[in-house]
Amino acid sequence: MGAGKTSLAKELDRYYTCLNRKVCILRLTAYPNVSYLFFDLLAKIFYGCKVVRYYRRAGVHPSTLVAKRIQKFSLLFAKIIFFVDLSSLFLWDLYRRLRCFRSLMIIIDEGFVNIVANYLEILGKDATTVVSYVFKLAQKMNQKHRTVFLFVVADFDTLIKRWAMRRCPIATSFIGLNHHIRYLKLMLFSLKLFLNSGFKIAVVDSSNKDVPILAYEAIKYVEDNV
Repeated sequence: MGAGKTSLAKELDRYYTCLNRKVCILRLTAYPNVSYLFFDLLAKIFYGCKVVRYYRRAGVHPSTLVAKRIQKFSLLFAKIIFFVDLSSLFLWDLYRRLRCFRSLMIIIDEGFVNIVANYLEILGKDATTVVSYVFKLAQKMNQKHRTVFLFVVADFDTLIKRWAMRRCPIATSFIGLNHHIRYLKLMLFSLKLFLNSGFKIAVVDSSNKDVPILAYEAIKYVEDNV
């Protein structure tokens, strides 16, 4: 959060639309649609609606709140999460096919590296099966669309400044700064998993760069690899 993913996605959309490419821009986060509703309901049961709304504004996903309450998921609960998420990912893939079937290019904000980091954060070792499904989905898209990953990073000082400006995410007594730092480490671990699996990934640094310059670096990599 705050690295510049959404700003970059919008800039790429504008650039390729100006070139008369048929562009479809989507968003893929961990625990989409059905899963989000599932975790949102559980979090509201555990904490109440006001607390969940507060943390949503603070950039904290309901799944994180649920994980804080249930420190160690039972095998049964992990299986429930798996089947709910499998359904959610299937529905997202179906939505992608229906919405983008005429598009020459699909831009996905957030996406596969981020989603795997989220599953590892919440499920730990129990994330193996759902992560393998995410990899299969990414490989299937890669075969059809020649997928390129753009991994947007920023130095920690820059991230802290951006978080302070947008007031999201914020550190609280319940979910401190160490939680966000741990998640950044999981993102880097997820990145290594995708690199080791042979996916093309460009790491673009948004520190001290405006969006057009960041987009220029990203576009150059995309044009060289697609």
